[in-house]
Amino acid sequence: MLNLFYCLSVAISLNWEFAFGQIRKVILCRDLKGSIERYGNLRNGYLSIGDNLYDEDKIYIGLDGFLLYSIVNEKVDVKAYSNTNFRIFNHNTTIFNPSIALFSGRLSVLMNQKIIDKFILDAPYSLIETTFARFTIENSGQKLFNGHRYSSITLLDGNLKVANTISGDIFFLEKGKTLLSLSSGKFIFLDNLKNNKFLYLEVTD
Repeated sequence: MLNLFYCLSVAISLNWEFAFGQIRKVILCRDLKGSIERYGNLRNGYLSIGDNLYDEDKIYIGLDGFLLYSIVNEKVDVKAYSNTNFRIFNHNTTIFNPSIALFSGRLSVLMNQKIIDKFILDAPYSLIETTFARFTIENSGQKLFNGHRYSSITLLDGNLKVANTISGDIFFLEKGKTLLSLSSGKFIFLDNLKNNKFLYLEVTD
């Protein structure tokens, strides 16, 4: 029954887009748990399964909440977990190519195939770009022992270009690695430990 409802929602969404003479990628809420609020230019209020998400929508997920949405044309699934706040935005001026600005919390981005235009995720101290990847990113607001705040990025598959927005340094993350992008402008590997201290990864040209 859920799959039937999902297919009907996609069909209705596509017909609505064609009716207005504009072909756009459909962003569809596939699953959720708990109370999830959406505030945007077109709609406000609580999300339900089958709802569309739109450009500039801001999503607020409370305690014990969960959201799964799909960018149907690009076969990209995005999972958002409890205490996560983010915004959907379009970084391309000619086509609708939804990307994410993460304010706080944890997201998983799962691409099922390579996409033509790059996917962008903007997070505190980090800017991520990719055309194919499966990764998680988290910004909990916590500090390291040295007082710096950070975003944590783990690449499960594919490739990621990570830029620190404070320093402008760029790093290409390898599969299976976790990188911290710090408010100081530095990068740190989680498994780079020596004498119980983190080793800073200096990125050079």
